[in-house]
Order: sequence, then C-alpha cells, then structure tokens
Amino acid sequence: MSQEYKQIKSYTYYLFWGAATIAVVVGQMQISKGLYALSESIERSAWQLRPEPRFSPVPMPAEPDPYMEPLYIEPYPDISNY
Repeated sequence: MSQEYKQIKSYTYYLFWGAATIAVVVGQMQISKGLYALSESIERSAWQLRPEPRFSPVPMPAEPDPYMEPLYIEPYPDISNY
C-alpha cells in the first residue's frame, strides 16, 4: 500500500514562511528596543522636571516630653462675646 501525499509543499513555501517569521521576530525586537529607549528618555526628563520641596522637614526634639497636653479644639465657637 503506497502512501499518497494530499498536499505537497515546495521549498519556496517553507522559505517564504521562515523568512516571514524571522522578519516578524526581528521587527518585534526593534520595537521593544525603541520603546525601552523612549521610556528611559521620559524617565530622565521626569527627574529633571520634578519640583524641589517647598518646605523643610521639622526636626524632632532631642527628648520628647513624657506628657504633652492634648490639643483642645472648641466644638462650637463662643458667640457670647459678640
């Protein structure tokens, strides 16, 4: 019993699809390299545009008081003096 080939693909078929696959992979690599360079450039620019802080941090006292009075905020303003 001899085998019949239902589809015979030529050398050019495999050459074409191999070249197309390689072209797609190389193109994706170039795009990823370009996007990486773009993100690095944006990151450098963002660091240059970052504003300076507008305040200095408040230094902590050398030894904190063991007891600090609580801050009292009157819930309603005193209007008896008006």
